[in-house]
Amino acid sequence: MLSTEDNELLCRVGPGTRMGAFLREYWLPAFVPSELPAPDSDPMRLRLLGENLIAFRVTSGKFGLVANNCPHRGASLFFGRNEEEGLRCVYHGWKFSVDGACVDMPNEPAESDFRTKIKAVAYPCEERNGIVWTYMGPREIPPPLPDWLPNLEPDCQVWMRLQESNWLQALEGDIDTVHAFFLHAGHYQTSQSLPGSDAYYITQQRHGRFVAQDHDVGASYAAVRTAEPGTEYWRMGHFLMPFYTMNAPGLLGVKNQSLAWVPLDDHNTMVWTVGRQAPLAPETETIGGFKAGYVRRDPIGKNDPYGARSGNGVPVRKFDSSSDWLGRFRPIANLRRRDRAPGRQRPGCDGRPAVRPRPPHRLPFEVGDDRRSVGRSGSENARWRDGYRWRIELLLQRRKLSDQGAVSPKTCACFSYAAAPGTLNDSMGARPRRFTPSKAAVL
Repeated sequence: MLSTEDNELLCRVGPGTRMGAFLREYWLPAFVPSELPAPDSDPMRLRLLGENLIAFRVTSGKFGLVANNCPHRGASLFFGRNEEEGLRCVYHGWKFSVDGACVDMPNEPAESDFRTKIKAVAYPCEERNGIVWTYMGPREIPPPLPDWLPNLEPDCQVWMRLQESNWLQALEGDIDTVHAFFLHAGHYQTSQSLPGSDAYYITQQRHGRFVAQDHDVGASYAAVRTAEPGTEYWRMGHFLMPFYTMNAPGLLGVKNQSLAWVPLDDHNTMVWTVGRQAPLAPETETIGGFKAGYVRRDPIGKNDPYGARSGNGVPVRKFDSSSDWLGRFRPIANLRRRDRAPGRQRPGCDGRPAVRPRPPHRLPFEVGDDRRSVGRSGSENARWRDGYRWRIELLLQRRKLSDQGAVSPKTCACFSYAAAPGTLNDSMGARPRRFTPSKAAVL
């Protein structure tokens, strides 16, 4: 069970917190270019690691990210004028470039050099293949952008949604690999699945035996189930420092998709899904003869706000968006929708009631509530969580001893696996003897 002390350490991410300092050592996905569609377009509010920030795009096309409050009198730069390579505060006309430098101060005499002594809090931004990254840490020279494998593809696809929970609670839900065929597919039966696919084996044995392995950039884990005679189905996934996951569904050697669970503050997380999401023929095979399987068709209840999935099984995305700090990519199924009735509309496994296809993304626990770590799911994740806390402590101590950030943390945004015979990621085969990393990016 996670102690209150450890819970506070891991879940508090604002300025001055230990976890916040740790996460600021890394480049963070901040927003997508389409949110600022053109140079000199309107600024945008966003929150990241507990800080209220203003994103803008200047005349040359460069992106900027500055603190909300003008350093002069604290007016919000959200109402500023984005013009001629800078964001101008409407209060006294002070104008700031993307690096926070004050480039114009019209309320001062022409001979005054006071503007050269003023700088807004600003964080560097870099765009790569559909994601604008930002570095909020103390280093004068940021580390290279992370080698997050799906984002290295020029045609990578990006989806985002706000989740109203702390980032670790959200991430643990993703690596909890047994919940899928209770929460999302409790109604699904073996007769509805393709032999050789994940649903075929999981619907016959919904529980799993867990195996976990630490490595330099995170941890790998598997839920092991009986497959064909003499074989096992290893449903494998990976956790990558500091907040990336490569969850289990998919085909080894085919899937190139990953998620980032980026903390907006102590209670809200922006979930980034990055990679190609294209339908595969059900009979598509990978190692061990494992098959892609059928696209799941969820029944639609009368109160379901989303409706049917698309032809390739992708949920329809509907958002209740606004210009508030937490108004970006907020699903319409959020904390304001608390009706329990949809969960009673369809049967689950063993005839028990099942949860609606896409419920509000919220667990019934808050920051500081130890109950979320009790039970099987807690024991499943305990090993990597303990290792995560240990890494934070170590890296923070090394940071204190480093000179201007000379000691950099090990990070992984991309971690691929060399598949030896019998090794499988959502593949059927014999038990692998070890996890063999083929590439790890150390920044």
